[in-house]
Amino acid sequence: MDLCPVRNSSPRAFKIILIYNTLFFSFQQSDTNQIFVGELPRYCTKHHLKEKFSSVGEVIDCYMVVKNGIPAGYGFVTFSSPQEATSAVETLDQCRFEVPFPNEMKNVIEVKMAGRVP
Repeated sequence: MDLCPVRNSSPRAFKIILIYNTLFFSFQQSDTNQIFVGELPRYCTKHHLKEKFSSVGEVIDCYMVVKNGIPAGYGFVTFSSPQEATSAVETLDQCRFEVPFPNEMKNVIEVKMAGRVP
């Protein structure tokens, strides 16, 4: 069973899907006020995340991804404006993130605009 229906489609259908995906991701990239934060420490909480990113701008919301009750090590932060989100990426990307927990190492976090395709 082929799990990729595009493979069996005509070349034109493939091009349409490709164009749609390109336009969709281009739309997502413009003027976003949400950032992706990766490589979070194991014991990081939503409170720690909000506290760290409040130094850059007004944090509207934070979301940490949890899989089977265990933090996945990444999350999203939403700012009040796209300028604050851009400032957060420029300021906090590759900085150390410390959580006050015994024997917890300082992680170097990855910060980038959410919705961007590498």
